[in-house]
Amino acid sequence: EIARREDRLNVIKEAKKKIEARSKVSYEKRYKAYTQKMTKRKKKEALTGKNIPGLDIDIFWEDSLRRAVAAKLLADIAGFSAEEAFTAGMVQDMGLVALFFREPEKADRWPLLRSNLPCRRLDMEEKLFHAAHDSAGALMARKWNLPESYIMGIADHHRIFQANGSGTYIFSSQYENNDLAKIMYLADLCNAVYTVHDKSEA
Repeated sequence: EIARREDRLNVIKEAKKKIEARSKVSYEKRYKAYTQKMTKRKKKEALTGKNIPGLDIDIFWEDSLRRAVAAKLLADIAGFSAEEAFTAGMVQDMGLVALFFREPEKADRWPLLRSNLPCRRLDMEEKLFHAAHDSAGALMARKWNLPESYIMGIADHHRIFQANGSGTYIFSSQYENNDLAKIMYLADLCNAVYTVHDKSEA
């Protein structure tokens, strides 16, 4: 009788272990799925900017569309891929949303950034975030496995013009072969006609 009781206890113990093991696996799966869902949500929020008070994301994407259309038209003139230029124009400033997502308390500066010329805006971003949208956007593009031409276009579309120390900017021959970056920079200037505070600068 004692032996039977011990056998039953052993069976119960084994069953308990199996139940606990299954529960743990089930919990770990649910937790992993939850964290993946949250990570996807965070990425989506970082891209759409919907939860960043002070950033008018609709206006941001309106500017992006304007750049994209300008890039497409410029590509047609230059004999470059219009489709590639349009896509690059849409995503070239997406790094700015990521910067504001990282530091949402600074989103109230966006109207000021938007009202300045591209080169000046980049300098302002460096002072505000200790980073800029071109480098942040290039990192995002690489993480998303976008084509290398997009990555380099995003990374270089401001670098092709360098400050010369006297308040003006000169063309940098280092990026002479990056035609997409040139188109993106000109598209940014086209958009600036609609956004800069002083229209005479554009």
